[in-house]
Amino acid sequence: LLTVIGILLTTTTTAQPRRDNRNGNSGNRLKAMMERFDTNRDGVVTRNEFKGSPERFSMMDSNGDGKVDGAEMTAMQNRMRQSNRQGGNRRGPEV
Repeated sequence: LLTVIGILLTTTTTAQPRRDNRNGNSGNRLKAMMERFDTNRDGVVTRNEFKGSPERFSMMDSNGDGKVDGAEMTAMQNRMRQSNRQGGNRRGPEV
């Protein structure tokens, strides 16, 4: 599931010029992704809600609190953009 997110974000940021998406900017796209994963609609995605691998969830959960909020999704998107600009891998930050 996170792979799909990565592909969508990478494709959008590298293959297309910056422009509004669907109903607004990339912030709206992140909001839509959060809403999709946040099955109980409390504003965060927990390990139980996330259907991908634990490793992928850990990459998203940058502060290690067991949940992913909008700020962490934005940070993940920024890390992916930075990695793409530098020609690095798209698997997340080095630890």
